Amino acid sequence: MTMRIVSLAVAVSAWLMSNAAMAQAQVIYPMVSNPAGPPLFMLDTGSPVTLTLSKPNWLPSPNDTVAITVNSGGVPVSAGISLICPDANATTSSCSDATPAQSNPIAAGTLTTSAYPGVCTNFSGTGTTYSADFTISGNTLTSLDCGGMAVVRVNVSNVNYTFIVPQDSDFDGVPDTWEAKFGPASVPGRLIANAADDNDGFSNF
Repeated sequence: MTMRIVSLAVAVSAWLMSNAAMAQAQVIYPMVSNPAGPPLFMLDTGSPVTLTLSKPNWLPSPNDTVAITVNSGGVPVSAGISLICPDANATTSSCSDATPAQSNPIAAGTLTTSAYPGVCTNFSGTGTTYSADFTISGNTLTSLDCGGMAVVRVNVSNVNYTFIVPQDSDFDGVPDTWEAKFGPASVPGRLIANAADDNDGFSNF
């Protein structure tokens, strides 16, 4: 009987620790200008205001939603959430179509929502539109594409905080969650263009 209680206690402790780690993994910090850049923007890990997502390690896919919680000092607070459109205007719904120059925020060097052409492709043939990759309604963010980045702004105590969802701490267009799963930290050399880590005779590029 005592062995079962100890086993149960160990299992519950492991479950609590894994959930705590998972909750920590989904904390998103605001972005601020990086005067020493590149990158142009960096995480403000000292900010009292953060976001958490309802789905840990969430990555965008068409018509998928995620709920955003605003936290101040680690405690959820009520705050308005706006989506920063490709044209840099804020909205609480959907954005107008972007111009080609506005569609890629990494290339443009702006903290704005992406509007990559096509859905789950970067096809930019005749008649291509550049609609924003995300919409927002209240605290629910909806992805309309595979990938992309949403830039949201929250106001807490009359101070604006700007976030990239999913978090992209080095502002390279690749979410931290994706880099952790598929990047060099997961398999050395995976994102090195001339490496051939799968031994198929072709480089990764």
